[in-house]
Amino acid sequence: MVNMVTGGSALDRHVLCERIGCVEQTHCATGRDASMAQASVKIDPRAVARVLGAVILALAIFNELTLIAQYDFGRDYVYGLIRIFRLNAEGNIPTFYSATALLATSFLCAVIGRAHQLQETGSPMRWYALALIVFALSCDEAGQIHELLDANRRWTEGLFVADGALLGPWVVAYGTGVAIFAIAFFPFFLSLKRRYQLIFGGAGALFVTGAIGFEMIGAAEWTAAGGATGRFEAINSLEEMMEMTAVAIVIVGLLSYMKETFGWNEIVLSSRSASEITADENVRRLRSQLSVDPGGTQKQRAAKVRKKRPPEEGA
Repeated sequence: MVNMVTGGSALDRHVLCERIGCVEQTHCATGRDASMAQASVKIDPRAVARVLGAVILALAIFNELTLIAQYDFGRDYVYGLIRIFRLNAEGNIPTFYSATALLATSFLCAVIGRAHQLQETGSPMRWYALALIVFALSCDEAGQIHELLDANRRWTEGLFVADGALLGPWVVAYGTGVAIFAIAFFPFFLSLKRRYQLIFGGAGALFVTGAIGFEMIGAAEWTAAGGATGRFEAINSLEEMMEMTAVAIVIVGLLSYMKETFGWNEIVLSSRSASEITADENVRRLRSQLSVDPGGTQKQRAAKVRKKRPPEEGA
């Protein structure tokens, strides 16, 4: 389980209560018998696989409808729906899904790294590095960072001609990054169980084939046809589908890894008792009082008692 519980300790609460003279010590109890207020996420790889599969299928169907509307009926706008659901477009619903899926993958890698670190097992730093890399991919997907390499092509001069399959020169830069990544993480990859080697290795190959391989095929088609065609759109749609499917496989694989390796059935994001939450509020209030006037509470009580005391006869 992953618990993130904050607040003062039982000793802090007890000391503060004694210093200001709390009458009811029960308000500063730890609340062991109180009901727990939890925020957790259940780990069910099969259910997640079904949900992600359904979302990807729905996006594929909407994308196909946009292609039919544009190339069979000559409608290239349809109230903006063409751009909103086109897999090959940027800044739309498919892009949002892809960026979110990558962000979820990054989160899961970070959780696994933290769990390994706490248990002093595995390679937590490798998992943290994976989390950062996938987070960068999520930012790239959302912000179209890779297209900056296409907009400024001066860096390609003297290296290669940005035409044909290399019409989008970013594939060269990212392809180099993939090669470096594969070399650096190969020992870590071999340390995984055979099952996860197949899952993550297969998903990675599918993602790279789609993101770089089919990107180059689509660029070659664009160059040969002199622009976008139905075939070009089909190639790019297949590219996006391969990327989405690969990320979904990784997410399901990571959930399975967590469940098998750590025995988790759910990820508990927070777990605090109602009395503990109340106690923490009391602690903050008491600390505020002590910082202003440590003896102020007793003085105020004494003043109230003098006001209520009846005057003595003959005074």
